[in-house]
Amino acid sequence: MKVMASDADDPTYGSSARIVYSVLDGEKFFTVDRQTGVIRTAVADLDRETQDRYELVVKATDMAGQMGGLSGSTTVTIVITDVNDNPPRFPQRRTEAQMNSGWKFIDTTRGEERGRIAVRVHGGNCR
Repeated sequence: MKVMASDADDPTYGSSARIVYSVLDGEKFFTVDRQTGVIRTAVADLDRETQDRYELVVKATDMAGQMGGLSGSTTVTIVITDVNDNPPRFPQRRTEAQMNSGWKFIDTTRGEERGRIAVRVHGGNCR
């Protein structure tokens, strides 16, 4: 992601129109390239299941950030998309129930994921 500010001053006269960027709020998770305005993550991974939305305030300052430069800011909202990074898990390896009819039900439950598998046993006892 990239932010881009403009300055109406004459770019051929000194550094009045030369803009640099900085993060005012949100620097814990993101950085901004001082020259280009490219926003990057400052942490190794962002987990959507932990937090799916971030807001940071980016400041643009003219005169290349020198004393006397003018500045403006904008709020950037970053929404994290989901990736398939959490596999299904079961609380125990196996739960069984015996049925006299020759059907064996194996209950495979864990957390919010629930499933029931019915297996027909031919020529033997269910255990």
